[in-house]
Amino acid sequence: MSRLFANHQSINKDVSIQLDSLRGLSALAVVFGHCFQVFIAPISPTLFPIFGLVAQGAVMMFFVLSGFLITKSITRNFDQQGGFSISSYSIDRLNRIYPPLLFAMILVAALYILAPYFFPSGSNAYQFTGNFVVRNGFSVNLVDWAGTMLFLNGFFVKNISANGPLWSLSFEVWYYVIAGLVAWKPKSGALFSIALILTLGYTNAPFAFYSLVWFGGAAIALLHNHNIRVKPYVTFAGATLLVVTLLTAAVYVGMAKNAQSPSEYPSNLIVLFNVISGLTFASGLYLIVFGILQLKPLLPSSAKLSYTLYVTHFPILLVIYGISQPSLFGRFVPSVLASIVALVIAIAFAALLAPRLESIKLIDWKKRSVAV
Repeated sequence: MSRLFANHQSINKDVSIQLDSLRGLSALAVVFGHCFQVFIAPISPTLFPIFGLVAQGAVMMFFVLSGFLITKSITRNFDQQGGFSISSYSIDRLNRIYPPLLFAMILVAALYILAPYFFPSGSNAYQFTGNFVVRNGFSVNLVDWAGTMLFLNGFFVKNISANGPLWSLSFEVWYYVIAGLVAWKPKSGALFSIALILTLGYTNAPFAFYSLVWFGGAAIALLHNHNIRVKPYVTFAGATLLVVTLLTAAVYVGMAKNAQSPSEYPSNLIVLFNVISGLTFASGLYLIVFGILQLKPLLPSSAKLSYTLYVTHFPILLVIYGISQPSLFGRFVPSVLASIVALVIAIAFAALLAPRLESIKLIDWKKRSVAV
């Protein structure tokens, strides 16, 4: 199986720019969807399920791109090290993930402490609540906070309320672990990885289903490395999956139309939509990396702030909403304007911090290896 990870082939510059564009736009789509859910849905919930699907679909795009890029990183590791180095792989992942995450979690704690001084309620609770108000306030549970730092959220602790989007980061990190184990110890690692998927999937079923999406991206990377071209099959599969994705979305929106709260939405259809849309994106990714499909890049530089934006935007939106809620509740135009202001603030905040946070190396394994 180790031969599977050999023969690394880099993607060309044009493809890289297209993938950067997709990564950045996916992050922006998630933030846009959350802005609608936080600010506008409480007074105009009709489009809530549509924007929810937009955000969910963008996360699946993240998973596909992550599976592809991480697998490319693994195969490059093979070429550079003459075999897979689990230590350099682990340190690279730690350096990439933790600095922005640590900052985001400190931000959550700080905003939790400060919220009562700025919220009209004088506490962490929102002054007004309702079925379509995304949260009842800015709440943080210490166990959930600590569990999120260890990527246990969604499995053994609850997802932290004040930064709900981090559920997907927890999933993604465990996919990193599984991919690394398979590359490090192909036979025993594969068996352990299957057991890990089943165990974590038992505690949170979507994790097992979404692994199909993440490893779909990984499969595209391996096909590209070995120059395996299956265009007719992928094109047909992608077109079929796209149709099924749109039909699933239509059924979901139709069933959610008369719901009295998001808790009444058909959650099983969300999982189905995510898997099918994710595999649709994987099909598109195959066409892009093999040069069959070429997208016009749009805002490719946004990829540079995508991760920091993803982990920091939600608590910022919640605090802005909590402060301004009395002026917005029941008023459509002010809510739209507030959502735009919040969107700009969240993006500007990430743009300011991303170059600093994402350049931090908690462990410099290259210097470490020289010292050893």
